Amino acid sequence: MKILIQTIKPFTIIILFILIELFITFIVNTLFKSDISYQDFSSMRMIFLVNCISLSAAILSYIILYRREFIKWYKVKYYRLISVRTSDIIIGIILPLIFISFSVLLLYYFNLIDIERSKIYISDLFLLVSIYLFVSIKEELLCRGYILRELVKLYSNKSIALLISSIVFLSLHLSNPNLTLIGALNLFLAGVMLGISYLKTKNLIYPISIHLSWNFTQSFLGLNVSGITMPVRYFNSNFISTSDYITGGDFGLEGSIIGIILNLLLIIIALYLPQIKTRLTFNGYLRKIK
Repeated sequence: MKILIQTIKPFTIIILFILIELFITFIVNTLFKSDISYQDFSSMRMIFLVNCISLSAAILSYIILYRREFIKWYKVKYYRLISVRTSDIIIGIILPLIFISFSVLLLYYFNLIDIERSKIYISDLFLLVSIYLFVSIKEELLCRGYILRELVKLYSNKSIALLISSIVFLSLHLSNPNLTLIGALNLFLAGVMLGISYLKTKNLIYPISIHLSWNFTQSFLGLNVSGITMPVRYFNSNFISTSDYITGGDFGLEGSIIGIILNLLLIIIALYLPQIKTRLTFNGYLRKIK
């Protein structure tokens, strides 16, 4: 029984997250007589509201499951020593920005896509950044901050933990529209890349930064993000080529061979990230990481 509980534990956050998300949605719909839809991508405000609820549910789930650790953490006041490495944010944002922009320029140069300037307001741009920031924090908390962290405790072989958490990450996107086989492979590879980044840096800052930049850059340049079309974008990218395995088609760049190459490049870079030997744990001391 104990072994069964330990095996199930890494995935309890998903169940808790869904229950809390449904509860918050019910409260909001009841109080404000609204009709929140998780499949409505036509309104930036609706998408923003949905992701606010999802992020709140993810944070609450994380706090509930790690409540004892958080109490210890607060009591010893080691939260004052938490520092964000600026390099993690800069590298995490710059890499996808360069890789994806260069890929789109190549597609444009070879007449595979046509790019047109689109009208976008500053308020919409702020909402776009906020939405992808919320998505990045939510998914990294769930998949790397809890699931991968608990799987590493369960399996001595980190590769097994990384494989399982990447499959979970893929599973969370299976309901996305326009999903293809290449798209599914890219989602799995993205899970591997983000997982390695977390294991190397021992924090979620770099994975969140690279996740945010990856999604935002695609959307900003007029591409779909994991099959989802955002209602606003700075550019409109229209496909001239019908070769979806090159352009990604309606799933976005993640549905293409180019997406596979970019993910593999980011995995290689993640493998060569400086290994952090110590971290500040919830128990309030610096512990060496094996």
